[in-house]
Amino acid sequence: MSLHAPLFPIDLAVRIDADELPRLHDDLERNGLACIDVSLKGCRDKAELMARMAAAMRFPEPPPFGANWDALADALRDLEWWPADGYALLIDARGFIDHVHDPLIPALAGVLRDVRAFWQEQDTAFVPFFLQ
Repeated sequence: MSLHAPLFPIDLAVRIDADELPRLHDDLERNGLACIDVSLKGCRDKAELMARMAAAMRFPEPPPFGANWDALADALRDLEWWPADGYALLIDARGFIDHVHDPLIPALAGVLRDVRAFWQEQDTAFVPFFLQ
């Protein structure tokens, strides 16, 4: 994978520059979307990625969240405790590729695609963004 290639496929996630984040965050929340902020900087493996995703989802109590892709997908589909008109997943991916094994990228992208399709069936927005 080239360091110049997009980290996530362009048909899946909207790429934004870091300086756009505060305005984007305000705009999303003003329009009723809950913002799930995830920093992957320095993330080194799947277990750490899962832990960061779980922390970002701010579960009201310790979540029944396994450290696998199916559990992540289930958790992102079951956000009834976080009522909103939609959800924006804001992934700070700067520095992620420097430390992570390539297979994590397509696996995470696959989960996000499935979750986005689920929310579309519910007529609810689910938009992944990633900072570059």
